[in-house]
Amino acid sequence: MYPFLAIASAMQKRGHDVLIASAEYHRKRVEESGIQFRVTAPNCDFSNAEFQQRAFMERTGARFFLRDSMLPQIGRSYRDLLDVTADADLLVTQTLSFAGPLVAEKTGIPWISAVLAPLSFFSYADSPVLAPQLRRVRELMPRLNSAINRAARWTTRSWSAAVYQFRRELGLPPGADPIYEGQYSPMGVLALFPRWYAEPQPDWPPNVSLTGFPFWEERHIDTETESKLEHFLEAGDPPVVFTLGSSAVLDPGSFYEESARAVRRLGCRAIFLGAARNARDDMNHRLLTLPYAPHDRVFRAA
Repeated sequence: MYPFLAIASAMQKRGHDVLIASAEYHRKRVEESGIQFRVTAPNCDFSNAEFQQRAFMERTGARFFLRDSMLPQIGRSYRDLLDVTADADLLVTQTLSFAGPLVAEKTGIPWISAVLAPLSFFSYADSPVLAPQLRRVRELMPRLNSAINRAARWTTRSWSAAVYQFRRELGLPPGADPIYEGQYSPMGVLALFPRWYAEPQPDWPPNVSLTGFPFWEERHIDTETESKLEHFLEAGDPPVVFTLGSSAVLDPGSFYEESARAVRRLGCRAIFLGAARNARDDMNHRLLTLPYAPHDRVFRAA
């Protein structure tokens, strides 16, 4: 959501009327940013711990999230988005906006798609590591990249059945696989990262624009977190920040324990972001654990 909040805020500053349509889970953060919000299906509850854990399981997470949770709701998603875009001049979608391409194709609304990371291009020329156990194989035998990519597509070939069925109901041709090429707009694709992060590949869509990272400056932070953070930052030397990605925080393993040992050995101060809410702030006030804090606030003082 954050990159799209950054884009929406920038467009708003240029005088555009902007609306974000997504799950109810995102409403508070979007509206606190001064941006209009509408709920659209699939209205997944991302605050549900069980849902998060199932969605990010290494072997079955993608199947649960896409095949079982997102794609079967394509009809509701389409109708919701059709209503939201009735008076819109432009539709911007992200990788999981499966109804977006259908609305654009059916109504003719100008449409731009966006990807957050190179992974979403599923490049044969620069194939992503789809499973940890394949990393070594990929490094030793680059020619297997395309075979691994094809295997992934074969595994997911039936997941989009609900989308193909709904396209038939709308009187649309089958189209490209919505998980892969079907997500890219012929008008233009925004790659929301810089060139140094990933060089364009020959099998990317022909109309990709690398935008750099869209940074969003968060306006709101809860009072308790603000107080703890400011007190800690003012109490000593700049800290080292330890954090994990959006899915890794659900199963950090021994990351924070090992990080704490490193902090003890170095004798430095540290902030652990994404640490459990009941994690202790110890080591003579040299460690602060927070479930969340805006990175721009933390990193500028680190």
